Amino acid sequence: MGGINPGEPRFAATIIISLISVGVYFISTSIDDHKIISLLGIGLAMSVWAIMGSAGKILHPDNPFGASEPSIRIFFFLITMVFLAASVLTVRWLKKLEG
Repeated sequence: MGGINPGEPRFAATIIISLISVGVYFISTSIDDHKIISLLGIGLAMSVWAIMGSAGKILHPDNPFGASEPSIRIFFFLITMVFLAASVLTVRWLKKLEG
């Protein structure tokens, strides 16, 4: 099992969300109004919620994380902690460069 199924509704939703995200990125980098950029971010989050909520499921189980084996859960937790640590270190590094 595995692979990409173009007929999967969540695959189509992911493509749509990716295109919307690219559009939001280009619009937000071309303007300087922070309020509009914030609204674009909120709109992107709401569109992800709406599109993924309305996308049907063919291959995805209802609770893939809860039904997975413990090694996958541990690996997910480790990846999350590594990226959290990397983001904290990146912010600290950027703050050090500014000061």
